[in-house]
Amino acid sequence: MVPGPSRIKFWLLTALIEAALIALALGRHPVWAFTAAGLFYLIAVASVVRLNPQNPQVPRIRLRWILLAALVFRITLLPLPPSPQLARFRWEGKILHQGFNPYAFAPSNTLFNPIRDPADALVPEPGRGSFHPPVAEYAFHWSYLWSKGPRTQKIFFTVFDLLLILALAAALDRRGRPREWAIVYAFSPLAVLAVAGRGHMEAVAGFFLLLALDWAALRPAWAGIFAALAAMTQWYALLLVPQVLTAAAQRWRRTLLWGLALGVLVWLPYAFAAQHQALTAAAANVAGHLHLPAVHASLFAVARAWFGLPAAAALSLAVVASAILLSLRAPQFSAVVAVLGAVLVASPWVHPWMVLWLLPFLAFDLEPAWLVFSVTVVWPSPWASYLPLYALLAYQLWRRPKGTPLRTANA
Repeated sequence: MVPGPSRIKFWLLTALIEAALIALALGRHPVWAFTAAGLFYLIAVASVVRLNPQNPQVPRIRLRWILLAALVFRITLLPLPPSPQLARFRWEGKILHQGFNPYAFAPSNTLFNPIRDPADALVPEPGRGSFHPPVAEYAFHWSYLWSKGPRTQKIFFTVFDLLLILALAAALDRRGRPREWAIVYAFSPLAVLAVAGRGHMEAVAGFFLLLALDWAALRPAWAGIFAALAAMTQWYALLLVPQVLTAAAQRWRRTLLWGLALGVLVWLPYAFAAQHQALTAAAANVAGHLHLPAVHASLFAVARAWFGLPAAAALSLAVVASAILLSLRAPQFSAVVAVLGAVLVASPWVHPWMVLWLLPFLAFDLEPAWLVFSVTVVWPSPWASYLPLYALLAYQLWRRPKGTPLRTANA
């Protein structure tokens, strides 16, 4: 059988993405290599989502080929040097293995001098105890027990990255959408670089959060469990709890009860250190982390320059709170995109890997502005990163017919 033009285009784009990722792994002009991979990625996504799955004459790109290509992409970037954050993950797993509470003891504590090694010099924020939630601490401990090397720890997070792609395909299928739309996350150079390349753990929380939202209507107890796992892996998932409870409808109390029960359970091993209450230390660590200097901000940076820091913080909180309240009646995954999009534009810190909070849910609510932002976010200049995002959002709003909601995707 002769492959159709759509399949030929797909494999050509896959080869081009792989070539750009290899250039990225070799360290030759990394921003340009990433941008080239991102451009081919956007074309590949547009090619797949425009295919009419109801037309038998149109050749489809099978999910198994997308998964195979996604696996190859991730293997390609595994040799990249890890992010300094991975040194922090390894350190916290290490002291957990030694029996210390990471919330109560900062990495710079002289108590740890006998167990330090050269890799521990890379640990960021050594003067502050852990600010990661407890399920993240379990993940650090397990990955450290599995292997003390950073590359094997990256494999641990990459496994969750692949599980997230599979869960995304299943959730799309349950909603009558082509499973192949999982390409939105599977082929993303940002997802490949952040997780397999640098060792960030966004895929773990994303996997649990997707399951919580996907199962809320049918399995409210499990939805509560997965929502708690997501929130106890990365704090941002707490903002999506209202969406999970809304999706659970009349059984929201059961979802909330199971989530709270698991949340308390996973905190218990960290509640005390040396007969002292450690939760206050954990709260202080999180609060201290929030005082870090702004990085790659947009709305927050402009508001701070014009009105000062207190007004900028108040505006950011108002934007996120408004997005949460206004999206409660929106379709499920459109609401997720609205809330997390508000977080990204209002946050004082927008590291590239934070866009992975939002990226998997774009498979349900195809937003060109955010897809483009997943490519431009790595550019050094915030103006260059955000200009395409805001221009596309403004164009989408301008082209929207009067009287129709901004988001029309069903979830």
